[in-house]
Amino acid sequence: MTCETSFFMLSKSKKPEVVISKATTPKECFIKGIKQLGGITDYISEGDHVFIKFNLNLPGGFPVNTNFDVLETLVILCKEAGADKISIGSFPKRGIPIKIISDLLNLEENFKMLGAELMFLDNSENFENKDLNQDNLKKIKYESLTRIQINENEVFIPNIILNSNKFISVNQINVNPLFKLNLSIINSFSNIPPI
Repeated sequence: MTCETSFFMLSKSKKPEVVISKATTPKECFIKGIKQLGGITDYISEGDHVFIKFNLNLPGGFPVNTNFDVLETLVILCKEAGADKISIGSFPKRGIPIKIISDLLNLEENFKMLGAELMFLDNSENFENKDLNQDNLKKIKYESLTRIQINENEVFIPNIILNSNKFISVNQINVNPLFKLNLSIINSFSNIPPI
C-alpha cells in the first residue's frame, strides 16, 4: 500500500552511517537497512550481551509501540550473530507499569520464545509481591539503577543497560492513525525513569 521509511545511524567505519530504506512493511525496511549497513555482524559479536531499547507507551500496538515484527527480526538477527544474552526493555509513558502492559500483550512470554528477556525497568514484576513493603520496593528500585552525572544534571540509568556490551535503540518516527506525529527523540528519554 504505502512505503515505510527507516533511518539507521550505527557505523564507526567508512561504511554508510545513515541509511534510508523503503519497503512495504517496517520489517522489510529494517532488514534492507541493516544489509545496507553491512549486516548485523558488523555490530553484534559472538558472546555479546545486547540491550534493545524500544518504545512501550501504552498497550495500543503499533504505531504507539515499536513494531513487534521489527523487534522480533532484530532479536533473531542478534541471536544469529552470536549474542549470548538479549535483554529488551523500556520505561513506559503515563505511569502504566510494564508488567500490566506485558500481561495485556503477552510480551514477556513472546520475547522469551524468541530468546530474549523482557526487563521490567520499573521493577513492576515486584508490585504484586505481598511480602515486599514500600521500603523494600524503593530499595529494589535504587539497587537496579546507577546515578550518572551528565553536565549539571543527575540521571539514573538502569544497571542492565550499563552492564550490556551493546545497546540498540529502536527509534521510530511515524504518524499515528489520528495524524499526530510521534518523533523518535522521545525514545532516548525512556532509557531513564520518567520520575
